[in-house]
Amino acid sequence: MELIKLVSFDGNSTQNLDGFSNNFFNLSIPSLLSIKPTQSRAKKDNNSWNVWSKLRTKGNQTLQSFLTEMNVQYGLQISLISYKNQMLFFDHLCSKDDPIYNRTLKSIIQTEFPEISFVKFCKLVVTASNGKTLPHVFCYFN
Repeated sequence: MELIKLVSFDGNSTQNLDGFSNNFFNLSIPSLLSIKPTQSRAKKDNNSWNVWSKLRTKGNQTLQSFLTEMNVQYGLQISLISYKNQMLFFDHLCSKDDPIYNRTLKSIIQTEFPEISFVKFCKLVVTASNGKTLPHVFCYFN
């Protein structure tokens, strides 16, 4: 039944999602659970981002060009960039003439994670100065 629901869904956001509701009854503990799906919430600043959105960037560009690209394309001032559990860039700790702005994203990541040279891409967590978290930013290496 679930496969039929999935195949019949055309991805149109105006389609009624009530057909995807589901009920579960757990016999080991007397409980009934009803699930009704909702539309995904948009994370946005003049952009229609949702939980499935992805941004792509090149790892061979400098940090300054990445920050400029995010500002020009999306109107966002980037304040924090992290990878895994490590903070890679935090604008409050860097002055404008800091040499980190001239380094490539790949070299910044490789400082903390040398194994990154063996992968094709990595997923960065990027936060704007207004507290908004961008969708997943995939940094591709050549």
